Amino acid sequence: MKISVIGAGSWGTALAMMLND
Repeated sequence: MKISVIGAGSWGTALAMMLND
């Protein structure tokens, strides 16, 4: 998922890592 691109904030990065995992 490209959540990190949408949520470039700290929460976005954490969410992206969780969803990608």
